[in-house]
Amino acid sequence: MQNAKCVSLSAGDLPAYITRFQWDMAKYPIKQSLRNIADIISKQVAQIDADLKTKSTAYNNLKGNLQNLEKKQTLVTNDAHFYLHHVTTFLL
Repeated sequence: MQNAKCVSLSAGDLPAYITRFQWDMAKYPIKQSLRNIADIISKQVAQIDADLKTKSTAYNNLKGNLQNLEKKQTLVTNDAHFYLHHVTTFLL
């Protein structure tokens, strides 16, 4: 969601956030019904949830790819050590 304002709070910030909270009249006009405002918020939460799932999937794919590359690198390194050991043993 492009226009979403992310609010991150620590436990100490919560009382200050609550006491300074201001309703965003531009986003949620009080002239609208509570049902309409709830629908707007629900759609925003659904969009944030979808974005989070997309980013989580992308992260997990990258993490899996990295693990696979690390396994391949370990195999290549082990193979190189194995061949190097046998070549040097043969030459000696």
